[in-house]
Amino acid sequence: MATLELTADNFNETVENNPIVFLDFWAAWCGPCRNFAPTYEAASEANPDIVFAKIDTEA
Repeated sequence: MATLELTADNFNETVENNPIVFLDFWAAWCGPCRNFAPTYEAASEANPDIVFAKIDTEA
C-alpha cells in the first residue's frame, strides 16, 4: 500500500478506522524528511496490512 496523505479532512476517519497507523510528519524544506521518505515508502509497500500516512506540517 502506498503512503496516504493525511489532512484535517481525513485524519480522524483514518485513525479511527484502522487498527495500526504510522504517521510521518514532514516538511518540504526538511532534508532528513526527504532522506527518510524512500525508507518510509518501502516500509509501506512491505507492510500492506498497516496504514502508513504522511502529514505535511506546512499545509
